[in-house]
Formats: sequence, structure tokens, C-alpha cells
Amino acid sequence: MEQTKLFCKRLFRCFFAILLILCVFAALGGIGAYKYVSSAFAVRLSDTGQTTCYNNTAAITCPGPGDPFYGQDGSYLIDPPSYTKLDAIGDALPASATSWVAVKDNVTGLVWELKTAGNKNTTFTLADAIAYAGGLTLAGRSDWRLPTLKELSSIADFRRSLPAVYTAYFNNTYFSSTLSAFYWSDSDYINNTDYQWGVDFNYGYDDNYLESLRPYYVRAVSDQTAYPTYPLPIYDYTLNSTMVDNNDETVTDTFTGLMWQRDTVQGDIKAWEIAVSNCQGLELAQYSDWRLPSLKELRSIVDYTYFDPAIDPTYFRSTVSSDYWSSTTDIKDFNNACYLNFESGADGWHAKSSSHYVRAVRCGQPRISGNLFILAPARASVWQAGDDMGIEWEPQGISGDVKISISRHGGRIGTFSTIAESIENDGYYDWIVTGPDSVNCILKIEPVNYSSKGTTQGLFIIKPSPNIPTVTTTAVSQKTHISALSGGNVISSGGATVTDRGLCWATFANPTISVCELPSPTHVGSGIGSFTGSITTLTPGTTYHLRAYATNSAGTGYGSDVSFTTYTDTLYVRISGSCEGETRYCYSSIQDAINNAPKGSRILIARGDYTGAESMTLSQPNTTLTLQGGWDVCFTIQTSNTTFVKAPKVPQGTLILQMITIRP
Repeated sequence: MEQTKLFCKRLFRCFFAILLILCVFAALGGIGAYKYVSSAFAVRLSDTGQTTCYNNTAAITCPGPGDPFYGQDGSYLIDPPSYTKLDAIGDALPASATSWVAVKDNVTGLVWELKTAGNKNTTFTLADAIAYAGGLTLAGRSDWRLPTLKELSSIADFRRSLPAVYTAYFNNTYFSSTLSAFYWSDSDYINNTDYQWGVDFNYGYDDNYLESLRPYYVRAVSDQTAYPTYPLPIYDYTLNSTMVDNNDETVTDTFTGLMWQRDTVQGDIKAWEIAVSNCQGLELAQYSDWRLPSLKELRSIVDYTYFDPAIDPTYFRSTVSSDYWSSTTDIKDFNNACYLNFESGADGWHAKSSSHYVRAVRCGQPRISGNLFILAPARASVWQAGDDMGIEWEPQGISGDVKISISRHGGRIGTFSTIAESIENDGYYDWIVTGPDSVNCILKIEPVNYSSKGTTQGLFIIKPSPNIPTVTTTAVSQKTHISALSGGNVISSGGATVTDRGLCWATFANPTISVCELPSPTHVGSGIGSFTGSITTLTPGTTYHLRAYATNSAGTGYGSDVSFTTYTDTLYVRISGSCEGETRYCYSSIQDAINNAPKGSRILIARGDYTGAESMTLSQPNTTLTLQGGWDVCFTIQTSNTTFVKAPKVPQGTLILQMITIRP
């Protein structure tokens, strides 16, 4: 019954959205009309897959809060691995399919090449690997490429080894108990460019190998880029990183929706069991739900463009170029746990009795048996005030109503405000997003009568409602009688993506893109920054008004009105000297003026002896020009001292001669 009701609600919502879009386009003619809509789904960080817990030597029943070894990887299942098999044209297949050509990762959105029995052992040099991936056509796609290191490591599965992938989907993956199963990535090793990053899928660890040592294995990837190449502007919250310093000893990664302990306590190294316990009991910045990160979570903050340490020091100060514990146990030997070395970014395993550094993490929604589970919004998703957010959850058959609330302060106690006080636990609620904005939003849904069965999801982002872009208009240059050059600079996007920018002009002041003179508005790309564009099809001797513009979801912003006047249709010829301020249309020979004169122009020829010039030739088809001679410095027609020129040749068109003596 609950599923039927939820389906009907979703169907109605889709119908309403389509109807709304049609109405908007009908009202606005379908031009430039759209509404900013954030997807409820975001690229997320997949779980390692570990659900079994371990002590220092063996597998154990997962302990509860407060017990030894609680807080390790197996205690939390956050965004578990999920895959879909794809056929030859890229359509989804059931999990039971016995033949498929590619695999979609439902968590990251990436699509992966499936190796076959015939090519799983094929190795490539790095150059050949790049060429192979780029030339692949598979599953209806031709945009295959070599994955980045973070993309490639996202499919490592730490529930198994030899190979460390989910073989029910990634069968035919090469592995060996004695040889490396290194797969190339396209990520350079910054400390030595002779080396390249990749993943050894025997056990799933990142490493870097000498490019020229020998050929290795390849698995191509397609679709969206799941992990950014740093630095990368994102969400207009930072200029050079996905990180936000919360100024409370914590850092939020807006790309993964995780909050991190900013600093490392110098000299504070611990054995694995103590590291797990201390993070679980950490009180920092008024948060008490810290934990030791999994290996995949720890990898997410590595910045491979840095070395010693391999992390952005702007946000993670005092990071030691040494080993940091993860909460993930080494599946091949339970005496070991996985670590990450922040000198280079490589990882591996050490005995749990070893002592290493620690950095705690929080957020993400663990799946707890019997508790509500939020399906949307997703962790790391982005919303803005005014968006229609469909909140969805699994009701788990819990009777009674639920309460929905939101914290914009990372879930601190006392910071939740109510969205819905008491609504039916049917798995769906429609909320119009409100401000204020925050990168540290957490949603909480709890049964009114069983609050312990509730759940939280975050971090996600609420952006402020966008303003129109801020634009400036560039001064006009390269002016002619029928054209000019100008541009603009989009100084600010207004908080939303600039989807269109360009120039509009007219013979009246302050033209807009809806009222301007053809062929404007010109469309010169999108995004912020400066741009240039041509102003064409103008009338000679006419004053125009020009404005640069930029459009986002909030509307269109304009630069200041810049006026300019096109040159007249008169050209000037003088053997030497200036033409009284007329520089662009001042020529030293009659032939040059004829060659550059628009149809119907008048060419005024200053007094002088042009007898040494070649005969004038009018070669432009269907062109009529008037040659008029004998003007003085004030451009006054003279009746004496006329100009002497040779006889013209006029193969195509007409030359009209006024007050000019034609010498034979």
C-alpha cells in the first residue's frame, strides 16, 4: 500500500513538473525560459563494502556503541556498492544476466568497461593504454577514456581480494597471487614524472609504477567525471577547492558531503584499536559523532597535485607526511589494517599493533536495520532557496507519523528547525527549500512515537537564491562604417550558472535581448569572465547603443550603455599627411581607397599629382563609387588646382567622376 501511494505521488509530481514547464515555455515563447532544478542525486563516495567486523586478529560479531572495536569500517555501511549490467547498446540488464559488456556504478554514476576472457590479460604501455581507451566503442558509447586514480580506486572492493572487485559484475578481472595486477590511471605522480598512479586489483591498493618498467592492465571508463582534478571551482563557495573551512577546527568537503577534523595533533600516534576508539569518542566543534574514516573516505581528501604532504595545506594544516590509519581491515590478513601515507598519497596495510596518525571524519547516513532510511536528498547534493525538494525515505513499516527537521549547522544539538511537525510515514514529503544558505545541511526524519528509529542524512548544500549576473561592457574598437568590435566581462555569476552571454545593440538607449537590432543579440558562450564579439550589419554614419549581457536562472544582467557612431560612407585620399582626423578611412593612393570602399561610397581625393599611379581598376562586382577631387584641408570642393589622375579601368561596376581632370 505504501509503495502504491508513493508511486502515485511521484507520478503526480512528474506530471505537474511537465505541465509547469510547458506553461512557462508557452508564456515565454520557449526562448531562454528555464528554472534552476537541483538533482536529488549527487555523485557520492562509495563504501568499501566491508560489513564484517574484526578485532586485532580475527573476525568478530560487530560490537555496539561503547564496546571495544566499535566504530571500525564494518560498523558503518554508507552508500554501499551498487552496480547495473549494461548490454551492447547501453541499456540496463537484470542482475541475473549472464552476458553484458559494461557496468554502471549506481553510486558514482560512472560506466566501466567489462573485460572479456579474451582481453583480460592484455597489457599496454601508458601511451597505448590512453589510445586504447580513447578509441573504444562499447555499450553505445564512444567517449571512453583512461580513468583518474580516484575514479579507478572507487571500484575497489575491500570485502574480497584476488581480485579486489565485485566479481559478480567485474568478472574477468586479472589477478595473481605472485605478480602485480596493476591497472593504469591517467593521474601523474607529481614527485617523479617517470611514474604513474594506478590500482593493484589483487588487493585494491593505490600505487605508482615506473612508466617504462613494463606494460600493465587497463579498464576504461565513460560518462561523468566522478572526482575533480584539483583545483576546481565548485558551487561558487570556494575559488580553488571543494573544501570549506568552517573556522571551528573542521573542514567540509562539498564534493563528498563529509566533514573532517582539520588538524593533526603532532606526535599523537596510536595503535589501530585506540585510533578507532578515540575517534568514536571525540568531542570537537560541538559534534560527538566523529569516527575513523574508511580507506576510501581517507583517499577522498588526498590531493595528488601536492607532495609532502599530498593534501591541500590551505585547509588541512599540520598534516604529517606519514601514515594515517583508516578504519578498514586488510581482508587478506585480519592482523593488519589499511593506512594512507600523506607524503605521496599511496596506501597499504600495516599490523594493527603499529602506531600511526589519525584524522577523524563525520557525516553520511549509515544504514541501520529497522530504522528509517533517507533516499533523497542525497549527500553532497546542491539545492537553492525556492527549489522543490522531494524528500523520500524508506518507512520500514513503522506506524504513526514522522517529524522532519533540518540543521544548517552540521547537526549540532539545538540547531534543528522543523520542516514538517507531524506527517504520515508514507515515504514522501514535498518541501519548497528555504534559506539561509549553508554547506553543512543535515536532514533528520524521526518517527513521532519511536524517535530512536530515526535517521539523518548529510551533508548537503543549500545555496541562496541567485541574483542576476554582474556584467560590464567593453569599449568599442575596430569601428568601421558597418561593423565594430566590443565585448564584456561577467564579473559575478550571481550564484547560478551563466548559461548565455553576449552583446545586444540598437539605435535607442539601453537595448535588451528581447528588444534589439538584428543580428543581435550575439551569443558568445557561457560562464564568467571576459569575452569579445563582433557588431555587424550596421548602417554608415549612425549612432548605436551597445550593452553586454549575461543570463542565469534568475534573469539577465546588463553592462552599461556604450554609444558609438559608425563612420560615414566617405573615404579620403591624400598623397601625404593626415586627412583632418580621419585616420581609418584615409588612404595614400586612389586604388587603395577604391579597393576598400563599400558600395555607394564617395571617395574624396585631395589636391595633388597622381600621374605616377597605375590606372584605377574597379574590380568589385556591381559596385558604384563616386570619385570627387579638388578638396582642400577643410574638405571644400575647389574649382581650380584640380587633381590629375590616369584614366580608370572599370570592368565591373561604375565610377562617377566629379571635378577630376582625367589625363590620357
